[in-house]
Amino acid sequence: MNGETFLDITKDCPCDPDKWCYLKELIRHNGLSDFNVEQIRLVYDHKFLMSEKAGKDVGKEAAWNSWINDGFAERFREIYKEGMKHEELKYIMFVERW
Repeated sequence: MNGETFLDITKDCPCDPDKWCYLKELIRHNGLSDFNVEQIRLVYDHKFLMSEKAGKDVGKEAAWNSWINDGFAERFREIYKEGMKHEELKYIMFVERW
């Protein structure tokens, strides 16, 4: 993962920026490609949007099932280009879709 993508993905992390953060360490050292990390982050956003609409936490399994079965994964593969910012991807995936 390149440094710019890492900073973009973690910019809204709730951890104290001056302290060690498990999420940031996991992302930094997992060896996943930018493509995979962006997709995981978007599934997290998708779970949040689904939960907000349902009025309760829908859970990660429901989010992943929806991501795969409702065409989000396919759409992501079609639109993703290396170097895209997370907010741009999020807008295309969730705002333009509807």
